[in-house]
Amino acid sequence: MNSIDRTLASWPQDQRRSNPLRIGRTPQKSMISVLVAWIFLAALTNPEKVNARIHAGAVAATRVAMKPTYPAIFRSVGKGYRSGIRIPLQIVARSQSEWDAVWRQHVSGDSSSRPPPAIDFENEIVVALFLGDKPSGGYDVRISRADQSHDTLTIHYQERNLSPGGMVAQASTQPFHIVRIIGDVNSEVVFRRDS
Repeated sequence: MNSIDRTLASWPQDQRRSNPLRIGRTPQKSMISVLVAWIFLAALTNPEKVNARIHAGAVAATRVAMKPTYPAIFRSVGKGYRSGIRIPLQIVARSQSEWDAVWRQHVSGDSSSRPPPAIDFENEIVVALFLGDKPSGGYDVRISRADQSHDTLTIHYQERNLSPGGMVAQASTQPFHIVRIIGDVNSEVVFRRDS
């Protein structure tokens, strides 16, 4: 016979019926109340203070989940399969001089030497993905969406690799996608590959 059964047996029958939760359940019920109160208070507390009290990984995950995000507006500047940038790169240009340098390298193999598209760097930044040299066609990269939070701009992109047995052009390619992001130009930029 365990301690709860012994306690129940020693209580008068009418007391067991009038308050069944009280017998043997007080520690659990009060523990749940404390836990609920702690979770509620933790949500109202600064995450850095909570971080000092409990495991850092759990708080960091909660803090990221609580950051509100909204879609960032972006427009394509260029997308294609020929670029003078021959190595895989993820680039953010925040000024005209940075943009000029990226564009100059990008069109270095182009005989027309087109000028860079106009960007308003007071209200926009340029984000570019270059896959570098690929041995054939069948490779692609596409920026699919951008999400803005308080201090981070997340660029979501998709890559397509050569499918086995697929028919492709047997020429070297350099897939790229360049976009301009309209909005907060001071955020940290994070690239995230979507499957």
